[in-house]
Amino acid sequence: NAWTGALVPSLRQHILPVTNHVVSVSLPTPSSAPPSLPSSTPAPYAAGLHPGYIYWQISGPKMIVGGFRNSSPGKGIGVSDDARIDSHMSQACDEFLETRLVRSSFSSIADKSDVFETKMAKEDCQWTGVLGWSSDNLPWVGRRTEKEWVCAGFSGHGLPRTLLSGQAIAELLTGHKFGSDHALLPPEFAPTEKRLSHSNLKSWDGAGD
Repeated sequence: NAWTGALVPSLRQHILPVTNHVVSVSLPTPSSAPPSLPSSTPAPYAAGLHPGYIYWQISGPKMIVGGFRNSSPGKGIGVSDDARIDSHMSQACDEFLETRLVRSSFSSIADKSDVFETKMAKEDCQWTGVLGWSSDNLPWVGRRTEKEWVCAGFSGHGLPRTLLSGQAIAELLTGHKFGSDHALLPPEFAPTEKRLSHSNLKSWDGAGD
């Protein structure tokens, strides 16, 4: 997905890697929290701030927070190296967790002390994730040439789109229908010459906005 441009040169200006930062945090549980803490962790929910830049999800004792590209020069656009942590994104994520998200979620601590300093919230791990971003924010799914098919450029929205896109590609390749439902591809997903001729490089400045 993110490395499509390296494999298919004709799509190099249309699908770029965009790196993001993710951290996992263990939250206080009813058994480990002091009496001043709520009797249960927050109800499961997901939310976001700064469109495309900060997202978080709480489920049980875990909080997953990600994004923070806006804190890094270049916003992570064109960065395909997922073997290193971006220090700007990491610092911004830590500050957001410590000063806003976790503290506000557990603001009833009696002395209002920091939930990280009191060891009631613990950062488990952090990692990078590289997205395959499309120049027009739409996936590229379908036949590119006689011997070339593409299914990429989901721009951070792969979970709700890749399953049926993959099924559609399989049906197009084999001519057979899989499952009880036929996967219909929106015509806007097709890797047409019209889309290829309308490469909007300026759109990368706002990737994820």
